Amino acid sequence: SNAVTLQDGQFEARLYPNPARSFVHISLEGTVAESYTISLTTLGGQLLHQWQHKTGGSKLITYNRPSSLPKGMYLL
Repeated sequence: SNAVTLQDGQFEARLYPNPARSFVHISLEGTVAESYTISLTTLGGQLLHQWQHKTGGSKLITYNRPSSLPKGMYLL
């Protein structure tokens, strides 16, 4: 599996495994305390889930796919 990493100056987000089956890990690291909103949407833009987080260090979030969420492609 692969990981997707996004970096923006003092912030990094890493998502793995990719592709995900039953869960996805979201690793957040930042040196400045910031509030972030993470959204899971369909390709058509329908909001399925949303998280609010603050980071100023390291944080690991695990999202377990509910059985009601069909297999497919989603945006995070």
